[in-house]
Amino acid sequence: MKRTLKEREVLRRLGINDFRHMTKDKVIEFATMLNQMDPEVAKKALEQFPNLTEYALTIFETYRKTQENVLNSNQASNQAVMNMLDSVLKTLQKQLEDGNLSVEEKQVFIDKMVEVLKMAQEQDQQNKKFLKDIANKALAGTIFLVSIAAAAIGVRSAGKSPNYSDENVIDVKGTVIEDEEEKRKSKKKSLEKESL
Repeated sequence: MKRTLKEREVLRRLGINDFRHMTKDKVIEFATMLNQMDPEVAKKALEQFPNLTEYALTIFETYRKTQENVLNSNQASNQAVMNMLDSVLKTLQKQLEDGNLSVEEKQVFIDKMVEVLKMAQEQDQQNKKFLKDIANKALAGTIFLVSIAAAAIGVRSAGKSPNYSDENVIDVKGTVIEDEEEKRKSKKKSLEKESL
């Protein structure tokens, strides 16, 4: 996706005058725009809003707790439905065991048992769909949090890490050694120190 959002447009969409006025409720909206922003705009926003990562973590923790409560409630509700269906199935089975039933009456009980089994299967399918939706939302939340953290880390480390190639060796002082003879000497010293 092309990064086209400039600072003025981001501020307008958030309804704020500058990034220092960003609130917790604007964090999610801001995060959804990150991949569309000009990198310099994102950097400026993150520099002016140092608590962004903290806010994102707070939002994520609140969401995680809500999800946990929903899952616990779902488990109890699903178990109650399955228990009721099991009870109905057992009742029908007892009726079916009655020796005084005609073939037609037995068929009615068998048909009802099949219906109950289909209900249980449908309940199981709905529950699995619900759990999949919850898992997808958790994944989206995790991606959101990681993108906020990555953006914040990127701003903090911008321009601070040198670009070393694979052929370069770094001596004990952190200096890049490019001369082949110096590389060998530095590696030899490192190995000697490790063997002590």
